[in-house]
Amino acid sequence: MTLEEIIRAIRCPRCGHEQTLQAQDVVETLTVGTTVVQVPVRAGVCSFCGEHVFDVVAADKIDAIIREVRSGNTNHLVAVGQVYRAS
Repeated sequence: MTLEEIIRAIRCPRCGHEQTLQAQDVVETLTVGTTVVQVPVRAGVCSFCGEHVFDVVAADKIDAIIREVRSGNTNHLVAVGQVYRAS
């Protein structure tokens, strides 16, 4: 199913509202261990609560990035800044 077909067929899985999901380009932020990765994907975004719903294409892209980072393969990623933790 395409993203558009998915978001027309379901309620928001978080808040339960109907017809509030809209296809948008988003940047999903993943934390894998101590590594933070921003992944641009297309998602259904709930206009009521902000929940993101992914189709198979986006979910596969996210899963592939997680596997690559876990295996130490980050050469293809572009550094966009630094992360600090306050004590």
